[in-house]
Amino acid sequence: TDQVENKIAKVDALNGAAAAYLHSGKYEDARPLIQQAITAGEQNDYVLGRAEALLLLSDCENFTNHSQALKTANDALALWQTIGNTRGIIRSHLRVATYQYAQNSLDEATQSNQTARTLANKAGFKELEAEALVSLGFIEYRKGAWSGVTKYLWDAGMLFEADSDPFMMTRILGTIAEAYLESGQFEIARSEEHT
Repeated sequence: TDQVENKIAKVDALNGAAAAYLHSGKYEDARPLIQQAITAGEQNDYVLGRAEALLLLSDCENFTNHSQALKTANDALALWQTIGNTRGIIRSHLRVATYQYAQNSLDEATQSNQTARTLANKAGFKELEAEALVSLGFIEYRKGAWSGVTKYLWDAGMLFEADSDPFMMTRILGTIAEAYLESGQFEIARSEEHT
């Protein structure tokens, strides 16, 4: 990132490098890059880059402080809203929901996921809509509301193409099967499958 002259491109490069570290589970390596991106974004009035950096920072914070991660994700959401970036707004709602879920604030997490789902549906972002549906399914799972689990996850599965994200499809189908087992409906589902 030191070779990048363009200040906006530098912020994007810092965010990209930080995202790679986060994806690899190297949160402490990501933090200094994120802080540099936030600072450079502020100095250059690059709201999009700063919002992305805050979203990345919230991912780091979530491993040690859910409350701080929630605050940071809300800060990112506010920035995305100022520039009308729908994808960023949806992604922020999804992160907010994740951190609310981590704090066991299930009603708030449901509302945040529903907002993300509605926005994603209107904008045609199927992968983000599916992500919201999966999260809603896991909220229902925590509540023990098995029919809600299967409904949300089946809806999410319909949005995914199995080849595009086999890990997510496996996660969805495995959780649906587990919900059927937990609810005692597995035999019913199996018998319907063979009719």
